[in-house]
Amino acid sequence: LASGTTLSVNATAGTGLAGLYYNQGPSAPDYNDLSNLRGRLGQWTPDVVDTSPLINFSTGGGSLPWPAGVNADNYQAYYSGMIDITTGGTYTFQTGSDDGSMVWVDGQLVVSNNSYKPYSYPQQSGSISLDPGMHTIVVGYYEGGGSNALRAGISGPDTGGSDVVL
Repeated sequence: LASGTTLSVNATAGTGLAGLYYNQGPSAPDYNDLSNLRGRLGQWTPDVVDTSPLINFSTGGGSLPWPAGVNADNYQAYYSGMIDITTGGTYTFQTGSDDGSMVWVDGQLVVSNNSYKPYSYPQQSGSISLDPGMHTIVVGYYEGGGSNALRAGISGPDTGGSDVVL
């Protein structure tokens, strides 16, 4: 996994997650299959590397909230880092995306919102029990065409049960 920064889920705002952006269109192998994350990261060179302060954006086609060099359409992004859990318990991770998204925590798939559905914004969630301490998190996302949207969140003991944007 790419090294990222620490995100404290009980803080007002985190420092963000490292973002790797790949300008890959639908003809690329496994374009709309984020489940092959580990294999893909070893094969492709990112077109852009940056830090995303929050995984929460929604734009019309062609208007990007991230660095120059990322396609307006037909790209993939992988955000990774660490989350600091202070109170152990069950945590729920959520994504809403146009097009597909997935979340892994400590290498375990927690959210699979991995479906290419043009002109839609499906939402999915999944839960995992986390002990206090540092945990790795990876959010995968791909955009086919038209509007771009991704929101990733977490709720659990450290958030008072409220949904907090990653």
